[in-house]
Amino acid sequence: MSIFGKKVSCEVLFTPFSSKIRKTPQPDRSQKEISRQLKEALESVIIIDKYPKAQIDVYISVIEIGGSLLSTCLTAAGLALCHASIDVYDLVVGADLIWKEGIAFVSPTLHEEECLKVMRLEGKIGEGSLSLGMMPQFAKSQIVLMVQEGDLLVDNLTEGISLAINSCQRIYKLAKQTLLNHVETAIEEEKDS
Repeated sequence: MSIFGKKVSCEVLFTPFSSKIRKTPQPDRSQKEISRQLKEALESVIIIDKYPKAQIDVYISVIEIGGSLLSTCLTAAGLALCHASIDVYDLVVGADLIWKEGIAFVSPTLHEEECLKVMRLEGKIGEGSLSLGMMPQFAKSQIVLMVQEGDLLVDNLTEGISLAINSCQRIYKLAKQTLLNHVETAIEEEKDS
């Protein structure tokens, strides 16, 4: 923390209708935890030295929880920072995966994640999840976020990290193309006006 206070602030809010069970307007423990994880990841992505007396606020409103929440929020925040012309080391993207009955699922749906929670409550070994965020083109694919839950075998975790990195690289290409398309559209609109 600098003498000027917080440099990056992040808040994730769920709309009341974002899940099957109606959410209260007050942030719950999971919202605060996701906000903290995103803040820590974004602090390593933003070139903070370029904003010595500024605070960068990132607000994410989750309309519908469909699965892979942490990685989706991270990718959305990375795109929003680039769209807002905030200097970053690289576009940050995320990927989630779960292991269910020994099979890895990349970008799991909410139903798959709920099934995993039930299996973990039953005490099954080898069931778990991994969330990974990275900057694929900076410092040889620097990882900025990694959250692992459950009781995973070392081989599963190693395979999962590899799968998540491959998924992040594919998402990165799509996200980068989306930003380029936006810039081209903005330039065309400016020429027309």
